[in-house]
Amino acid sequence: MRVVKFFSFSILLVILALVFSGRSFAKSDSQIFLQPSFQQLSMKAQFTVDVLIKAGEPLVGADVKINFDPRILEVSSIDAGDAFAKVPLKAIKGNTINLTGLDERGDKFVGTGRLATIHFKAKDAGDTKVKIAFDSGSTTDSNLTTPAVKDVLAKVDGGNFQIGSPLQRNVGAVKRFLLKVIPILIFLIFIAVLAYLAYRWWKSQKEAPRPVFIPEHVPLDQPPSP
Repeated sequence: MRVVKFFSFSILLVILALVFSGRSFAKSDSQIFLQPSFQQLSMKAQFTVDVLIKAGEPLVGADVKINFDPRILEVSSIDAGDAFAKVPLKAIKGNTINLTGLDERGDKFVGTGRLATIHFKAKDAGDTKVKIAFDSGSTTDSNLTTPAVKDVLAKVDGGNFQIGSPLQRNVGAVKRFLLKVIPILIFLIFIAVLAYLAYRWWKSQKEAPRPVFIPEHVPLDQPPSP
């Protein structure tokens, strides 16, 4: 009898472990990724990148922050996808794209779908990455939200894009480096000139003869009277 009870209890533990591991797997399966994740393009090329969501459990909304290099890429436009009924936020600020998708009342998204399509234009040659901002546990970056108002995003995958030929990419990298360094060099030269002028002024003041005070009522050829 004890053996039967022990065997039944062991089976129950195995079932519970499988259930909870299944839930954990569903959460770990929720991700945001870009397609294509890699592409070689010519100078001034126009191309699209899909923002895809893979949800292991029903979602009511998604917030996605994408960072790109505005020196190399330019965002022409953003189209809403079919993952959510509404995409009320499609904003571009500096080097960041902000996207928000929301479900209609009663609808839940599960599976794999497209949140948005971003239309890019290659401005300059270079090896550039398009990254999805994600920090596990943070609510201020990219998030996938369930009806229980819980973030289940576990993984993100960005994209890497090569613009131009190898020679063009090297020239572009050198040009961007110089554009970054030249203002610093100009500032350092300005500081050096000011320091040199200050040193010259200090040295001239040190080498100049000191004035000697002589009272007017005392003749120079006679000692003062007691």
